[in-house]
Parts: sequence; C-alpha cells; structure tokens
Amino acid sequence: MGGRVLWFTIILSLSGIVELDFLSAQDLATLYRKEIPYSKLDLSIGKDDTLAVANEWVRMTGRVETGSIGRDSLPFLNFLKGRLRVLPPDWWCYEIRHGNVFRNEVTFFGCKKSSTMWKGDRPGPYYSGIDELHETPSGLRLRHGKAVIFLNENDFSPLNTDADEHWKIAGDRAIACAVGHDVCLITLGQISGSGGPRSLYCADAHSSKPIWSRQLDGGLPTPFASSGEAVISYTEIIVYDDRVAVWTIHQFGAVLDVLNKTDGSSIASFVSARLEGVRIKDK
Repeated sequence: MGGRVLWFTIILSLSGIVELDFLSAQDLATLYRKEIPYSKLDLSIGKDDTLAVANEWVRMTGRVETGSIGRDSLPFLNFLKGRLRVLPPDWWCYEIRHGNVFRNEVTFFGCKKSSTMWKGDRPGPYYSGIDELHETPSGLRLRHGKAVIFLNENDFSPLNTDADEHWKIAGDRAIACAVGHDVCLITLGQISGSGGPRSLYCADAHSSKPIWSRQLDGGLPTPFASSGEAVISYTEIIVYDDRVAVWTIHQFGAVLDVLNKTDGSSIASFVSARLEGVRIKDK
C-alpha cells in the first residue's frame, strides 16, 4: 500500500496523470470513496463488474488523450452490452460519443441533446420514462400507456435512504420513472444543482406497494457538488428482464447504476468523474 499513497494524492487533487497497468479493487475503493473493507472487494477484474467497467473507461480516455471521444467510445459501449447485459440508450451513447477529454483525463459533456429530453412544463414537475406525471397531496400519480399508478409517499417513508429526502418537486427538481416487467421505479434527481439521481424506489406496478429502495452511487464528486454552480443532467431508468439500469449524463461525467430487479442489490456502478487523473498504460 505504501507505494500507492502518493498517486492517490495526485489523483484526488487532479494535479497530474498517473499511469497504471490496471485499476485494482483497492484503487477503485479509494477513488469512489467507498466505505467498505478492501477484504470484501473482489480483487479480480474478471469477477468484479464495477472494477471491469472502470478499467474499460480509463482505457478509452487513454486512447483519446485529448479531444473528442468519437468512435473511441464504441469498445466501451459494446463492453457494457456484453459484460452487464444492458443496452445503453441512444441519447446516452450520443453524449458519450460527443464528449471531450481534456488534460488530466477530465471529461466534459455538452448535454445538448439530453438536456431537452425532460417531459413536462412548469409549474408541474419535469419527468422522464412515462407518459404523464402529476403531484397529488399524498404522493405521485403516474400514467404509462394504459397503466395508472398511485404512489403514496407515506408508504415509502420506511424505505427512505436520506432523512432529508422528499417527493415534492420544487425548483429544478425532476423525477425519472420506469414502468415495466411488473415493477414501477422512480428516482428523485435534478436538472441542475448537484446533478444525478439520489435514491431509487421500486414498487409493485399492480398494487403500488413498495418493494425496495437503494441509495445510488451516482452524482458529482464533492468539489463540484458543493460549488453551488448549475449542472445540467438527464436521467433515464430502463427495466430489463432481471435487472434495472439508471443512466445519467451531466456536464462533468457519465453515471451508471445497474441493480438486481428483485431486491435492488448492486450489480455494477460507474461514475466517470471519479476516475479522472488515471490512465492505463499501453501494452
């Protein structure tokens, strides 16, 4: 561990690029600021999906060096399809392709396409993934196709992962939703501000009763989140046969959380902004 203390400091301060043969589980735990013992992280890239995705992203930004990502994004996007068995939505792929890599492997995304995709008009809420969303005195009313779902906020209170979280759509807040495969999911995000989603709630699509909730890994690193500057972001939830993916792009990074549909356990998480300053060595 002693030899890694120096480059951890360099990475977290973004004062330079450090070249590595690969990201280890210990490296990733430090970069992602995960409060889990290293002994509980699988040290094998072959078995750890989060670690594998992080390595693939760092390889991609290393190939680009500086400039537009463009076609260099294809191996990374195809890797997500094959490894995680999730299909990145077209808008997410578009933003990755049109992203730029700058000095110290810092990425920036224009969000020109995704920032216009929120549905709804003020004073009502902005939302994604369904046909209609309305606030009610007790919670939310969602319509997607013929399905109409009422979600009572009090039913979900025991599942809150953040004591300060509420479902009222104030200011620039928005809700990403998904209905499919017998479940309904919502996540409370923002169009600007701290960027990215916070908590993900899963309910039975037929009874509207809560099943699980999870705090998502996505968002901005502390230096950006605490700056108070506006950050444009967009989030879409997609339900697959046995898993759920929450896709987010904000100006300073790409975010992906993949979870088990049954219980919300994490399959993989990816936050590109926390991987800045790292480059995989060319073989």
